[in-house]
Amino acid sequence: MTNMRVTANGFRPDATGFQVPSKHLIIGGTLFGVGCAICVAGIAVSGTGLLKAVQRWVADLERPPSEIAKGTWAQAKAAYTAGSRAWQDENTTQPANAES
Repeated sequence: MTNMRVTANGFRPDATGFQVPSKHLIIGGTLFGVGCAICVAGIAVSGTGLLKAVQRWVADLERPPSEIAKGTWAQAKAAYTAGSRAWQDENTTQPANAES
């Protein structure tokens, strides 16, 4: 008959091969869970502080970011239009048989 008794360290006295004490797994899993909870709490606290700092920075700007983006978009469209018009003007003024 096999001895199924488990000792205080989690090992069966008659077991052979690879053995992991269950007590260590339980303690390790608990510590991992507590560490994850502390990590999530740290992310929440630092994220809140970061969001408040960004809100304060945006409020202190002379022009809101949406207005700056609209102005930059208008400049990009104007540059695209000017470049496109210059390229078309350059290509239409040259004769078709320039090599002859």
